[in-house]
Amino acid sequence: MHAAQGLDCVQCHHLGPDGRFAGLPTTESCAECHGEETGEDSPAGREIDRLVKDYVKTGAQIPWLIYQFQPDNVFFSHAAHKGFPCSQCHPDVAAMDSPPPYFENRLTGYSKDTMKMWQCERCHAAMGESNACYVCHK
Repeated sequence: MHAAQGLDCVQCHHLGPDGRFAGLPTTESCAECHGEETGEDSPAGREIDRLVKDYVKTGAQIPWLIYQFQPDNVFFSHAAHKGFPCSQCHPDVAAMDSPPPYFENRLTGYSKDTMKMWQCERCHAAMGESNACYVCHK
């Protein structure tokens, strides 16, 4: 929804100094644009009103679902991949009216959609980049 309005992913999703993903938007950052209820009777309006009522006004943090959380033994730098469109690795949320279904592996706690090592290896091979273990595993 936000990307369709011309917002870039990094306006809400920030990177740390080393290029690692540094976190999801806080309720406070959402409130910068969504501080008041809209009163609109549309799916988007009702969703914004729910966000304002349940999180912005109460100060509670939004319980985001993390679709592609990497294990601790994997180092992934978004900065090293900034020439690629986000949708090359992530679901193309700009083209969606609502988020995709979320499925979590009960044993690992990771989403079913977490990138698999073979996907990274395939892209590295196609781009002529190294697939040595130390490139991604620190």
